[in-house]
Amino acid sequence: EALAGASVGVQGGPGLPGGAVGGGAVGIKGEALAGVSENNNANAEAKAPSASQGGVGSLPAGSGGGGTAPTQANTGAASSGSLQVSAEGRVLNKQIVIPIAFGTVAFWLGKKADEYNSHRWTVYARSARNQDLSTVISKVVFHLHPSFQNATRTIEQGPFEVTEKGWGEFEIQISLYLSPDSGYGEPVDVFHMLKLYPQEEGQQQTTKKPVVVEAYEEIVIHEPPKAFYDRVVAANTGTSPAPPSAIDSHYLAHQDDYEFSTYVEKKSSLASYITKLNAMVADAS
Repeated sequence: EALAGASVGVQGGPGLPGGAVGGGAVGIKGEALAGVSENNNANAEAKAPSASQGGVGSLPAGSGGGGTAPTQANTGAASSGSLQVSAEGRVLNKQIVIPIAFGTVAFWLGKKADEYNSHRWTVYARSARNQDLSTVISKVVFHLHPSFQNATRTIEQGPFEVTEKGWGEFEIQISLYLSPDSGYGEPVDVFHMLKLYPQEEGQQQTTKKPVVVEAYEEIVIHEPPKAFYDRVVAANTGTSPAPPSAIDSHYLAHQDDYEFSTYVEKKSSLASYITKLNAMVADAS
């Protein structure tokens, strides 16, 4: 479901939303936005949603929200080719969708481990399509546990990642800053729990196979400024690959069919578990 208003939101879900175009770092969606209606009255006063009416939100899959919807949609839009542009220079009824993946890769140090440094790990944010994010992301700030020296790390060019050593697991805040011409100065914040130990029952720790935990989200920019929109569309035509990283061989795949099949599998597994649980409750009573 589209988010209402000229805002930025984080939207979970498998693959690009319906209607998104392109397999690069950014998708362009041209469906009408929820909560935005059009008025063809040429004499109506133009009231475009302003940047202050938008916001940043963290949203569950398929939800709406992520900012305050404007009280009135733009009714005096100008035409720029096939685009409708508001009086404030925003492209109406368009979205820019940025598929991102973020997570951690943790290696056990084995015989080199000590009491305070049992693992070497890397936290990162990347394009879920393995493309260069610099077109739309100006910097990424990683907020580590305060026990680390210089716990706030700012990375201004790809790969957007931080590598450290330690012994404990903790939640990491990852702040993604959009390019200045996007019109949004506030960061998009996501959170990730660092995991150092194998998640599967009975799986042994090894120095050869890291523990990889990764999440997928989509940053959705609604009714973006036209200059930003034009630049992103032009750059998306010849999207360059992501800068190489020492851990890129451990990244997880994020393809639409893979995401959907994983969702179906987990849903089936949960349904089976609930059935067994209900049977156990029935037998006990």
